Amino acid sequence: LGGDYESSYAYSHSTPDAYNRVEGVITNELPYYNTKNIVGVQGNHDINDQSVIDATGLHEFEHFLVYVINNEDYPAGTGGSSAKAKTEATAEKLVETFDKLLAEGETRPIFIATHIPMHHNSRNPKANNKDANGNVVSTGYNETLYSSILFDEINAYATMFDIVFFFGHNHSGNYDDYIGGSVNFLGKGDTIRIPDYSVTPSETSYTERTLNFTYMNYGYVGYVNNTYEKTLTMGAFEICPDRIEITRYSNTGVYKTHEIDRVHKMNEP
Repeated sequence: LGGDYESSYAYSHSTPDAYNRVEGVITNELPYYNTKNIVGVQGNHDINDQSVIDATGLHEFEHFLVYVINNEDYPAGTGGSSAKAKTEATAEKLVETFDKLLAEGETRPIFIATHIPMHHNSRNPKANNKDANGNVVSTGYNETLYSSILFDEINAYATMFDIVFFFGHNHSGNYDDYIGGSVNFLGKGDTIRIPDYSVTPSETSYTERTLNFTYMNYGYVGYVNNTYEKTLTMGAFEICPDRIEITRYSNTGVYKTHEIDRVHKMNEP
């Protein structure tokens, strides 16, 4: 679960209450589901309450790994130097963990679950956001300002691991429609715009990188301001010996499918 449980529940409840209500929807529809298999990530509207939020770091399951990055460990770039320092510390911890996995010969797919995306984006300008001359401006270019600190490490390890990066909190506008709408998805070999924090944030303050991993949203339950179709979706993954199959569902059935060619191709079924 990718965060912002409070904003999913009218902002009037504590993070545990809001989280439990979201989880309750799942258990109501799937009463046989083992809730111990649910990983809860902290969003920017959530308190990092450890009764419901899973800690930043590695969480192991039988057939895959989940690496959680909570909002307080990778916050929006509007936090300035504090946000940069936190993101750097998170990247160091990720490197330490992934180096250990390499030494152990790990071959399971790794799902990196965070809240803030990594692609350069801007919230659509609002009438009350004006510069000194009264011009309407966007303040959204800081949303993912320091993402390159994480991206460079993840992209390097993705040549050695099967990595899927999940994000939520997407306020993209028409400017970044190349990412997608309800089903935000970029695959290996696709180009992604990553912010360059060494220059003043603007529409062009990014560098283009080639992805070595899969970059996608968890599912779509909120809003984005772009021109793509806005359809409620969720995703299912099938981990096969030579590939990972992704199926995105809407209320009408299969919405879109994607296939990932695995770095670690296994012999067993």
